[in-house]
Amino acid sequence: MVNMQIMAVREIKKYPDPVLRRKTASVGAIDEDICRLIDDMVETMHAAPGVGLAANQVGVPIQVAVIDIGSHEEEGEKHSLVVLINPRSSPRKGPLWPRRAASASLISRKR
Repeated sequence: MVNMQIMAVREIKKYPDPVLRRKTASVGAIDEDICRLIDDMVETMHAAPGVGLAANQVGVPIQVAVIDIGSHEEEGEKHSLVVLINPRSSPRKGPLWPRRAASASLISRKR
């Protein structure tokens, strides 16, 4: 029997939706629900189109993010998708990335 899972494009929450400011919870076990959420987030990110998406941007306040860094080869294998679960950051020294960041949760405004 083959487990055919259907992925869904979820609604991306827009600012000022409260879920975007809510503290996110750590992920305990990586179970079927988390795997389904990750699959849905990847579909949603690509449909947006975008290169990154956090779980709270689709209304789920947990510490999961997906990033499509583009294709590169490492030891003969192609890798482009990064999934972050319970990520931690550390202080950075030096200049920040010089480009402006874009977020699917921010409404574009023409100036």
